[in-house]
Amino acid sequence: MIPAGDTVTDRTRLRFALRTFCGTALLCGALLAACSKLAPPAAKFPVYKMRGTVEAVHTDDKSASIDSEAIPGFMDAMTMEYTIRDSAALAKLKPKDKISADLIIAPDGAYIENVKIEPAK
Repeated sequence: MIPAGDTVTDRTRLRFALRTFCGTALLCGALLAACSKLAPPAAKFPVYKMRGTVEAVHTDDKSASIDSEAIPGFMDAMTMEYTIRDSAALAKLKPKDKISADLIIAPDGAYIENVKIEPAK
């Protein structure tokens, strides 16, 4: 026969283990749910090929003023500021450079990547 004290101790241990397990499972579920809210990679956003001429480079806010050609199905030709997240690509640009790039339309703002300076003709 099991003494009464041991049964209570076993139940207490079981309750503690169950609460710990449930708490850990709940925490893991919350973390997984939070991670699924992260922005998807650029491949999941609309991407447009663009070409244009650099008017000015703004290293302080990682952008450049670019006089872009029309982008069929998206926008007419115009000069505007484009964010360039790649610091190395931004550092290579200078006014009057002819470029081609991918314009990514993300929920938190548009930006360009895969910037290539076209050779002078």
